[in-house]
Amino acid sequence: MGKTRKKALLLFQSVHEVLAAERHLKEVIPEIDVVPVPKELSSNCGVALEVVPERLKATIELLEREGLKPQAVFAKLGEEYFMREGN
Repeated sequence: MGKTRKKALLLFQSVHEVLAAERHLKEVIPEIDVVPVPKELSSNCGVALEVVPERLKATIELLEREGLKPQAVFAKLGEEYFMREGN
């Protein structure tokens, strides 16, 4: 049996916000990726940031310093998504 893949998914209001977030984060947190928003999730834009859970707190703190706030944050466990409270 394969290892369960855990990820966190950050959704934003627009593609512009996703790309700005990636630009600010990429050098500090290289474990981020821009990914399509899964069809199970609703978003105003079609892409999101994916990060390993161990880097989620640092990611959000860095984004807040840049004035960027995710619209929603989801935890991904296997193939299921769970909305995180208190984003």
